[in-house]
Amino acid sequence: MKTRLNQNIDEEGNTYIYVKPWYKKWWLFSIIIFVLLIIIVLKFNRSDNTVRIANDVTSISKNKTKTLAFDLDDYQISKALTYKLKYQNNSWSGGSFKVYRVTIYKTKKSHYYETGSGKIRLDGFVRIYLTAHAKKNINVDISDGVVNLSTMELQHVDDSDDYWSGNMNKGATKNIEVTAPIEKLNKLTNIKKVALHFDVAAKSTDDDSLDKTMNLVLNLIK
Repeated sequence: MKTRLNQNIDEEGNTYIYVKPWYKKWWLFSIIIFVLLIIIVLKFNRSDNTVRIANDVTSISKNKTKTLAFDLDDYQISKALTYKLKYQNNSWSGGSFKVYRVTIYKTKKSHYYETGSGKIRLDGFVRIYLTAHAKKNINVDISDGVVNLSTMELQHVDDSDDYWSGNMNKGATKNIEVTAPIEKLNKLTNIKKVALHFDVAAKSTDDDSLDKTMNLVLNLIK
């Protein structure tokens, strides 16, 4: 049985078959909309907010911290990458140090920051969270510490507790946050290693038996 086509005759008597334009076919639009929905769902399900590197729990957050205070100024932050660590250093008889978190911050725009060795283009910060435990009466000179990054930068730190003298009595525990600027930071994951150097000593200035420079080397990406 032959299928009868929808034939039409124009004004000159010519016979033609009317074909509906593609943009008037409802089923074609349904397919296009369906494909677009799949693309949108896949895009939102792809997690750009969480990554795992070398079995260390890390997270990238956007605008989690809107501003970061450093050296009496506030800086707008666009992204932050946090590493949770289990680092402990017991090499000093006067006390021990644990580092439990390191966060790398990316600023929204570049800034020019004056350091002791000249002006740098500041693109981010590294913040180190550590705990100091005193086994004796000690002094932790963290405010004069320096941070060495895997990008070969060496920057002085800013201690969040401006009123702390650094003195600790035997048995005391102190949570410390230190922050250092990062020069020319393109990606958060460019910082793979952070080393914090600072001097420690006995609380009494007459006792130099505990004098030591602590070197806390933190591997963020193994």
